[in-house]
Amino acid sequence: MKNIKLAAQLMLLVGVSNGALADVDKVQGISLEPATMSIAVGQEKYVATLISPTSAEDKSVTFKSSDPTIVAISQNGEIKAKSAGDATIQATTTDGNFTANLAVTVKDRLALDENKTINLADWDLEWADDFDYPDEQLDEKWVSQNGPTENPYVLCSRWRDNAKVHDGILELKAIKESRGGQDWTCGNIWTKRTFKYGYFEAKYKYAGAKGTNNSFWLWPKTKGVKEGEKAFEIDINEGHYPNEINTNIHNWTDVTTLQNGKVNHFKDHIIDTADGDFSEEYHTYGYAWDENRHEFYFDGKLIRVEENDFNHSETNILLSLAILSAEIAGTVSDDIDGTSMKFDYVRYYKKKPNVK
Repeated sequence: MKNIKLAAQLMLLVGVSNGALADVDKVQGISLEPATMSIAVGQEKYVATLISPTSAEDKSVTFKSSDPTIVAISQNGEIKAKSAGDATIQATTTDGNFTANLAVTVKDRLALDENKTINLADWDLEWADDFDYPDEQLDEKWVSQNGPTENPYVLCSRWRDNAKVHDGILELKAIKESRGGQDWTCGNIWTKRTFKYGYFEAKYKYAGAKGTNNSFWLWPKTKGVKEGEKAFEIDINEGHYPNEINTNIHNWTDVTTLQNGKVNHFKDHIIDTADGDFSEEYHTYGYAWDENRHEFYFDGKLIRVEENDFNHSETNILLSLAILSAEIAGTVSDDIDGTSMKFDYVRYYKKKPNVK
């Protein structure tokens, strides 16, 4: 008799325990990160869902915008700003129909003065490289990548051998050769010195083949970022042959994991094109940066202006030739072999005192 009672008690305990576990596996609430968002027309950002408890079995949600003409959202949490105004994104759990809201304010982009040009009389030249020296002196100001490239979209390893100074230019070469576990080699260098607010300018030609990424950009390569600052990337130009200009702003600190498991960061890119073959012609690419604004220039003319929300740390200058997969810069072919970026100069200016 005692054994029967004991078995019944054990069964009851197991039932309670299993029921408790079942409750834990049910969704009990949802919140969104962030809870509010400010975004400019044309930009894309992301929202993450935080389901409680974390042990919940079904974490799926559906998203809805109160006004898709102002802000649209995909079912993975990718937000696209359409027009100026206010809207609310609502997320609803499949399990339990719990909801959470994200208040979104969409603002117009800063107005572009299409007649504005860079006035170098307002700036003092503080640092420059005109590449008018023997090749071995390159290493006095620059560090070269010497090894494979970890980015899965980059098909080339990059080496000092592919960065050569001669006849007053720096040449970053693309060669079809197996080295470092990759089928191509290219050149990629960055400054030993770091920089902050100022005006950056480079004069260069593209490599003359599709599939190449011809970059003049900023990234905190050597010092990293201080606590509380953002790891940013500014692509002054990621040029694609024959005449595409890509200006990009990235925040690599604030990342979001979407419903599909993809990890995304904030990025804002604009593509421009101009007439001509940029592998045959030198053009200048400039970037004016202060506490409040980004200004991008092509051949001295303003082509883009944005608010500066997070770019406030010191950075290196990078000059990079890459070969990209996935048709990002066009089809990769043997036409790339032997082509090169050619830099005439790289310069950094600081605003003169009392000049606004």
